[in-house]
Formats: sequence, C-alpha cells, structure tokens
Amino acid sequence: MTSVSFARAVLPVALSSCAALAGGCRTVGATAAPGGEAVVAIGGPETRAEHRLGNGVRVVIEENHAAPAVAVQVWVAGGAAADPPALAGSAHFFEHLVLRGTKRRPPGAAAREIAALGGTLGAWTGADETVYHAAVAAPFLDAALDVLGDALGSPSFEPAEVERARREPSARRTPGPCSAPRRRSRRGRARSSWPASPRATSAPR
Repeated sequence: MTSVSFARAVLPVALSSCAALAGGCRTVGATAAPGGEAVVAIGGPETRAEHRLGNGVRVVIEENHAAPAVAVQVWVAGGAAADPPALAGSAHFFEHLVLRGTKRRPPGAAAREIAALGGTLGAWTGADETVYHAAVAAPFLDAALDVLGDALGSPSFEPAEVERARREPSARRTPGPCSAPRRRSRRGRARSSWPASPRATSAPR
C-alpha cells in the first residue's frame, strides 16, 4: 500500500489506527444480556498491537468491532507548551496550516475528499501533542492514511493560505486573559506543577 509506505517513511510521529469509533477503541466480542440485549465486552491484550518502525514511528492498532468504521490519528510529540514566549500560539497556528493544502491537493481538497466518503477530518493542539485525525468507514482506510500522510509529509504552506489563517481568530489564538472556567483551572494547575514552563501560560485549543 503506497500511502502506508509513504507515511511510515516520512512522518516522525506516532500513528495510532483504531478499527472503530465506539467503545474507546478497545474491543471485542458481544454477549447476550438476560434481557436479550447485546453487551460489548472489553477486549484483552490480544486486541492491541504495537510496533516501532526503524525511523522511530510508533504504530498502535486497537480493534473494536462494534461498528464498521476506522479512526486514524497521527500524534506529533509537541504542542503549545513547547512554544517559545515570543512565538506563543505557533503550534496551534501550524496545526491549522498543515491541513490547508499539499503539493498534491489544493486547499480544501483533503477535507472534501474525506467528506465525500462520509468521514471527518480534523486536528487539535494540546499542551504536549498535536493530533491530526480522520474517521471513515472501514473500506476507506487507505484513503484516510493517504490524506494524513500527504498532509504531514508535504504541506504546501501557500502564502495566501498562511495569510488567511493568520486573520482567523481560532488559528492565531495566543495565551492571554482567559474567562473559561475549565481553562482557568487547567492553567492554574499548570502554574502549580510547572511554574517555570511555558505550559503554565499556554492556552491549547
């Protein structure tokens, strides 16, 4: 499979492929409850496989047959906490740009391609990670891998898209006054745990 080989060769990230959306990506069989209702049992070690490739990419596969769907996530080991103070918000900004076109796909093409398959494509930035993800019906796994491999391996960063993203509030969010209680709480815990770290002031998406 060309797309898998491409992704494995160029992405210095952890690729996690979960063979379903439901059940937290853990499986496995179903048994009948006394009332006749099916109960999904949580699978044991045999439902998970893990392998580290020669280039450092960690591949994790967890099966769940509750639905004929597949979720693919690419985890990059770096997030908002690693932003230098002078470049606060850059990890989140970069996350937005990666899915905005490649050498093979013009801006918006990747999202349209996945949407045409009935799937979803997106990303998020945390304090310690940036995650790119796609969810599709199981037969379209190759397409999801190809889209994410292409996005991470050859983003185009077209000047027009960079400027467009720069003007969008969601893409240029930077640390500052925060009114959301959950975010204020998270930031307070970070200040207590890592007072000298950018994590204490970062505001991940």
